[in-house]
Formats: sequence, C-alpha cells, structure tokens
Amino acid sequence: MTIIKKKQEFPVFGDVLSNLFEERFFEPLKQANTRKTPAVNIFENETEFKIQLASPGMKKSDFDVDVTDSQLTISAEISSEKNEQETNYSLREFNYSKFSRTFTLPKNCKTEEIGGQYTDGILEITIPKITDSAKGTKKIEIK
Repeated sequence: MTIIKKKQEFPVFGDVLSNLFEERFFEPLKQANTRKTPAVNIFENETEFKIQLASPGMKKSDFDVDVTDSQLTISAEISSEKNEQETNYSLREFNYSKFSRTFTLPKNCKTEEIGGQYTDGILEITIPKITDSAKGTKKIEIK
C-alpha cells in the first residue's frame, strides 16, 4: 500500500500569486508610463485659438515654441539627476524627458501675434484670428 499525500491547494492565494507574476498584471503599469507627450486641449472662439498643454513640474524656460510657415511646434527637453548617499548605500537616479508636438495652423490666424504663458503646470498658447472687416455693411458712394 502506498501513501500518496494530496497536495493542498489554496485557490485564492494561488490565483493571486499567478496573477502577480503574469504579464497582464503589469500591463496597466506599462501603459501609464508610455505617455511620452503631454495631453493637449484645443479651444476656438470668435477671436482666437488656444492650445493648452498639461505639463506639471516643468518651468517655462524648459519650453521651445516655434512657428515656421503654417506649423506651430512646442517642444521641451528636461534632464535631472538625483544623488543620495548614506553610510550603507548609495542611490543615483537619472531622469530624462523629451517631447515635441507640431500643429498645423489655419490660414485665418495672425502668426506674428502668437503668445503664450505657463501657469500652474499648464502651458497655454494663444493664437489670434484675422478679423474679417468685410463682413460689416459699407456704404459705397457713387461718383
């Protein structure tokens, strides 16, 4: 007669461990870290366009905003280094981030009057529109 020990399984605990080490468990963490460019909101009213770029933790000196022909390019490059030293360990972390976004400007904007400001982690670019003065009524004198 043989004695076979039955393996005791803990289904809930086993599922947690197997899920912990499976690839799909880490997928949301990977997706959260894959965003390379900041989120953008674009607004339009009768007099202007506004582009808002969410970029917390940056300074206004980190940004480069250029207009070439009908292209508006917003870019930034940041690098930092953190260095901690204790008696038993040393920690050194590098952080490097770079992005560039390009927007095609419509024909009815004044590129020479584009302005921007950076407040509370949001870069806001204002693009004034060309006002069409021909829409009003004009009295034409006949000579």
